[in-house]
Amino acid sequence: MRYFEFDNSLITGIKSIDEQHKYLFSIFDDLMNALSIGSAKNIIYDLLMKLKDYALYHFNDEENLMISINYPDIDFHMEEHNNFKKIVEQYINEYKDTNYSITADTTDFLYSWIRHHILISDKKIVEYLSNKKI
Repeated sequence: MRYFEFDNSLITGIKSIDEQHKYLFSIFDDLMNALSIGSAKNIIYDLLMKLKDYALYHFNDEENLMISINYPDIDFHMEEHNNFKKIVEQYINEYKDTNYSITADTTDFLYSWIRHHILISDKKIVEYLSNKKI
């Protein structure tokens, strides 16, 4: 079942970034599906690790792009990435080390964070690129 749609409002026009965003959304769907059927703790943990690892890969690509175009707000953008990494790592550590449970609300929060980040921060990169080409 699909819980999180990658709609046209999220398209940046940068093909590699858009494909990575779509894949992140598929991980959120996998996590939500696993939660909805009551999957074992190790499956949820593996999906959280997959989310973390892929987010790191994606953020690295975005940061390299920003460096290559001399993006002026790179420090702020990277700080947002670091905040997301810290949040996910905190969830993973609490889930692994305690009886903390990952819920649909947790997944929805992470998804909402990514969606907002794409719509606001990532779109600013696209705007900068568009203005730079003028």
